[in-house]
Amino acid sequence: MRFILPALIATSLSFALSAQTTGTFSGRITDSKGNPVPTAKVLVTKVGVNWVKELKVGSDGKFLQVGLEPKEYDITITASGYAEIKEREKVPLGVILKKDY
Repeated sequence: MRFILPALIATSLSFALSAQTTGTFSGRITDSKGNPVPTAKVLVTKVGVNWVKELKVGSDGKFLQVGLEPKEYDITITASGYAEIKEREKVPLGVILKKDY
């Protein structure tokens, strides 16, 4: 019984510490009138590494990616009939990087 409490505390601490090693990128893609663009593609490429992820855009124009390393990423947004958007952003540690396009 006396070993259960320390084991629970150690497990809880490990979850808390692991949550602090990544960041989150989220946002919403809309047209000039504020209507969502669910057909948009969001590509996230880690700078300096061969790692690319295409994020799904919901019918409301929102996207979300959790578990990103706190590094720099090239972000490319494309949609048929719209100008391409490219930018570089740093995903902060333990914080949500929120970008609306």
